[in-house]
Amino acid sequence: MGGSQIFVACDDTLECSQTLYCIHGKCRCAEEDYWTGNACSPRTDISSPCNTSNECYGKLLCRDGTCQCEAFLYWDGTNCYNKKTWRQTCGSSNECVDLLQCSDSTCQCRETDFWNGDTCSSKKVVFDTCVSREECKHPMHCYRQRCQCFSSDYWNGSSCSLRKTINSKCNTHLECSDTLQCNLNKCQCSTNDYWNEIYCTKRKSVTMACKIENECQEGLRCLESTCHCPTTKYLNDNECLPKKDLHTDCESSVECKDTLSCSEGTCRCDESEFWQGTACIKRRRKDESCMSTNECKENFQCTKKRCICKDTHYWDGLECSLRKTIMVSCNDSMECADNLHCKGSRCGCKDIEYWNGSRCETRKDVNEKCLETRECQQTMYCARDICQCPATDFWNGSLCVLKTNFNGTCKSPTECGETLQCRDSLCLCCETDFWDGQYCVKRKGYNILCSYDSECMKEYTCHNNFCVCPNTSYWNGHACRCFKTFVCTNSVILSFFVQVQQRECEDVQSDLDGVYTVWPVGSSSPVNVYCVMKGSEKWTVIQRRQSRTVNFYRGWSEYKSGFGDVKANHWLGNDNIHYISSNGHHELRVELKDWNGLNAYAEYSTVIIGDESSNYVLTVGGYSGTAGDSLQHHNGHTFQTKDVNTGYSTSCQGAWWYAGSCSYSNLNGQYNIGANYYGQQTTSMTWFHWKGINALKPALELTIAQWQIYENVGRTHNVTSEVIQSPSLHKTLNRQHSCRTLEFRITYNYSEHSFTIQSPSLHKTLSEQHSCRTLEFRITYNYSEHSFTIQSPSLHKTLSEQHSCGTLEFHITYNYYEHFFTIQSPSLHKTLNRQHSCRTLEFHITYNYSEHSSTIQSPSLHKTLNGQHSCRTLEFRITYNYSEHSSTIQSPSLHKTLNGQHSCRTLEFRIT
Repeated sequence: MGGSQIFVACDDTLECSQTLYCIHGKCRCAEEDYWTGNACSPRTDISSPCNTSNECYGKLLCRDGTCQCEAFLYWDGTNCYNKKTWRQTCGSSNECVDLLQCSDSTCQCRETDFWNGDTCSSKKVVFDTCVSREECKHPMHCYRQRCQCFSSDYWNGSSCSLRKTINSKCNTHLECSDTLQCNLNKCQCSTNDYWNEIYCTKRKSVTMACKIENECQEGLRCLESTCHCPTTKYLNDNECLPKKDLHTDCESSVECKDTLSCSEGTCRCDESEFWQGTACIKRRRKDESCMSTNECKENFQCTKKRCICKDTHYWDGLECSLRKTIMVSCNDSMECADNLHCKGSRCGCKDIEYWNGSRCETRKDVNEKCLETRECQQTMYCARDICQCPATDFWNGSLCVLKTNFNGTCKSPTECGETLQCRDSLCLCCETDFWDGQYCVKRKGYNILCSYDSECMKEYTCHNNFCVCPNTSYWNGHACRCFKTFVCTNSVILSFFVQVQQRECEDVQSDLDGVYTVWPVGSSSPVNVYCVMKGSEKWTVIQRRQSRTVNFYRGWSEYKSGFGDVKANHWLGNDNIHYISSNGHHELRVELKDWNGLNAYAEYSTVIIGDESSNYVLTVGGYSGTAGDSLQHHNGHTFQTKDVNTGYSTSCQGAWWYAGSCSYSNLNGQYNIGANYYGQQTTSMTWFHWKGINALKPALELTIAQWQIYENVGRTHNVTSEVIQSPSLHKTLNRQHSCRTLEFRITYNYSEHSFTIQSPSLHKTLSEQHSCRTLEFRITYNYSEHSFTIQSPSLHKTLSEQHSCGTLEFHITYNYYEHFFTIQSPSLHKTLNRQHSCRTLEFHITYNYSEHSSTIQSPSLHKTLNGQHSCRTLEFRITYNYSEHSSTIQSPSLHKTLNGQHSCRTLEFRIT
């Protein structure tokens, strides 16, 4: 019969299937076998393949597909047993737990490790904490709970080495044996010890027995087997002390050097002698040879190796007598004190000098500080503590001369009389004034008495001794306007949008402080500047110091182009400062702060920085403020850096218009906190007339040492121009008038504040039709009324001949609050009004900041054209292309209208 299956109850093995045994009343596999599902199979040995731990023999487990002992067990050839720990017997390292190895039949740590109670740890190095010697690296021991070398050894960085003996090479004291120290890379005794062939011992003091001089204390000599004082010293309480020099306290002459004696408690020479350095010798008389003044008799000095009278004395034939002061009687100038001269048998100053109470000083030049007029050069007087020429004179570089009158030649405004200005090398009135024979006075307004046209404002003429409108216009109660006697049958309306570049902060149309891009006149590229807006004043920051993060001790090229962050520490660049300051009248403001938090400022009504060819020479004047005038000393001086035009730059450690020293002003000097000694003071940021040579503070939050330029109104600049092109309108007009090119050129004259618009091709076309010699549009901006006037003399004449127009003008007004322009033309309005019944002709230009575009709208013209052409909207869009620096004007509605009449595919105006 078949046997029973596994785990079936049984009484005898015969009842079980083959390979099964009846164990404990059930059919089971033998202990060394396992059940495969069909039969018992022998369990596999260590490292044999397996699928489950049941297949493995004894305590083996199936790990990674093979039968293995667990990590804390080892295989002894028959079964797995627990690994042995520290100091347990072993046959091989495999029987020991991790980090232990079998050595001398016991589990031990490696030589570089020690047993810490749980595992092996690396042995400790020098100065590590320890409990026993076993914890420390060989050959150290555990001393005072620290791993240390033995006293005879030192730690060389990796192990303990034997300490070195006398004269051995060393790097530290620890390398030398006890009593020795490392001096000059050799193991030696200290200066107070000597080597006795075994160790260092103390040198012997005076009177002690000795064999060689090296045994005695330093400075002592071994004489007759005893340590003695040298000849240059004396014995005092068993101590050798140096013999005393001249003027040293003493009790007896034995304490004093040779030839000196102790007199009244002091070592000294006799009064008729002087100390030569080694001995006392007799003093020298007049004209005897000498090396120093101390060798000469009283009131003499040593000059050119001869004893002569001091500068404060003169030789009277017997002795040197004190020179005489001012107003004392004299026979010769040599009897008078320094700077005085014998004039009229009295000691006095030269004509070019004055007496300041103690000595003669040179009379001061123009703009130098003074207290009284006698301190100034002749022809000048002292006013407001400054030497000045009289109001009727100017300083020509050497003296005061009478100012030039009206129409006289000049080189600068200071040469012209009161109210005059230097224009085109002539002393003239400004354009808004006229010369009344004595002064420049404002031109006269409407209906004011006059003698000549030059006395009236430009828009008036002098007729019958009154300023009136010219005969081509009439007075409307506010201004002159053209006569209403013309009828226009045809009219062409041209609209232009002109964007003028910002030259400095004065041109920025904003009241907010911040960084703006400007294009200074003369510069070939734009520059970012920080603008400070103070009400109506707009300042351009050219230098700012807030912290020490930016180094200001730099070379010429960096100061030429500028450096730093314009929002923080920076220098704008000498080229940029030159371009800004040399175009128009500017003011300079310097804001300062000291280390106590106090503020001060200095303002100058005139400032000009020259170009690079002049080494950026400084012209400054007209001081006011609370900080004192520390910049006037630098007026007329050139810029200096550490590598070009060096001057005082290297000693002052900055870059500035230095003039003899750093102490007057040095705002590009070093950042020295507090500047607590003279070496720092002379190189620090300073402003002498406020804080002496004490350093200023660059505040982290506030702007200090800040130079700002404010531009006044009367400016003169170079000329810029723009070109407007319209391909589509060109094509349309070309068909009608055979114009090859249609261009409009707009030129802005900064000196006259006006635009001129010219179109060569349209000029030619209109010239052929209307005999116009020149086609120009003149645009004039009125700063007081914030409006433009556009005039075209040639077109006015042409239209006047055809339509009897007295004046053709376009008025452009800018609304600052709503940011749009309004263009009005009274004369053209009337003409169109007669034809189209338009009550008002205006053009509104609105600028969209987010899209950088402008829109031109004309409600009245829209209505008129709408009535004729059914245009729903009439507008002009102006878009500016920053990459190509050009503008495009488009009008969708007018394009549609003209397209219907002229088959123009596109109507646009291009402004470059």
